[in-house]
Amino acid sequence: MIKNKKIALASLFATLAVILGGIDNLIPTPAPGVRLGLGNITVLLAIYFLGYKSAVIVALLKVFLCSTLFGSPTVFLYSLSGAALSLLAMLAAKKMRCFSVVGVSLVGGIFHNLGQLMCAYFLVGKGAIYYVPVLCASGCIAGVLTGIVAGIIIKRGRGLFGEE
Repeated sequence: MIKNKKIALASLFATLAVILGGIDNLIPTPAPGVRLGLGNITVLLAIYFLGYKSAVIVALLKVFLCSTLFGSPTVFLYSLSGAALSLLAMLAAKKMRCFSVVGVSLVGGIFHNLGQLMCAYFLVGKGAIYYVPVLCASGCIAGVLTGIVAGIIIKRGRGLFGEE
């Protein structure tokens, strides 16, 4: 892919991540920390269309900008820990080539919440362990839903965004 096109797409994906993060922030949640993770759709798109380096940049921009616009320093810590672990897990899952887009997203959703739980363990203590079932269940649901949407976009966007 041409370098300028790659930069433009990474910028587009980061911008969409912030917009989707804002929309996600407006949706009422059943429990603290439970979100759909709509912005993660763009991270998946970056993984599949732009490669690992660009996906890292999109994920970092998403975390920084969404935390700055819609969160707090504590939200930033939770988001960064979740995004870092999630991104590493998704990149590893994609590299293994045995997961579909939905599978990669599911892995990302679970590991995002595990990263947040590790952060919570260090910030608030052992009480965070009791939240594991809630966040793991929500991570599975959100991962599958965002994976389905990303899969549709990836299938239909190959000509627009470039090949995988």
